[in-house]
Amino acid sequence: MKVDLAALLQRYETAEFMFELDPLLARELPGVHSIEIPSPVTVKAQSVEGAVLLRFEADLTLEMECSRCLNYFPLNIIIDQTTTCFPKQFEHDPEQEQRFNGDEDVIFFDEQLLDLNEIVASAIALTLPMSPICSEECKGLCPLCGHQLNESNCECQKPEIDPRLENLKNLLNR
Repeated sequence: MKVDLAALLQRYETAEFMFELDPLLARELPGVHSIEIPSPVTVKAQSVEGAVLLRFEADLTLEMECSRCLNYFPLNIIIDQTTTCFPKQFEHDPEQEQRFNGDEDVIFFDEQLLDLNEIVASAIALTLPMSPICSEECKGLCPLCGHQLNESNCECQKPEIDPRLENLKNLLNR
C-alpha cells in the first residue's frame, strides 16, 4: 500500500488506516518460509512540524526454518514501531538531526507516495532472530550423517581424537 505523505504534511492532520501485507514478502526475508497475517496491519499517521510520524502495529506468524534441525516452525512476532518521515529536502538539515539524535527510525522521502510494505518488511527483518531455533532442546542434525537427532540417535562412528590433541583431552580429565 502506498500513502501520500505530501498530502498529510500540507493538511496537518491525523489519519488511521489498515492494509493487508503482501504475502509474497516472505521471499524477501531471510529464513522465512511463509507469513500468516491473521489481521491487517494498522497504521496511524500524524503530521507534526514538517514531518509525518507513522506508527505500525501488526501481529504476524512466520514459518521459519530452524538453524539447527532445518525443520519449519511457527514464530509469532508483534511489531509496534514508530517511524518519522521527512521530505528529502531536510536530509542534511542540522536542526532536524538534532531533534531526533538518532533515537528514532527516520526515513527521507522524495516522492509523494511512500510504500508501506517496504517499511513493514524492514521492521519484520529487524525483529527476526539471527539463528532461529524451534526449541531450546533442539539437538539439530548429526554433523557426520545428517540424521535428525531430535527423532533418535544416529549410529555413526564418532571420530577418533587426533593424536596430536590427545594431551589436551588428558587436561580435561584431571
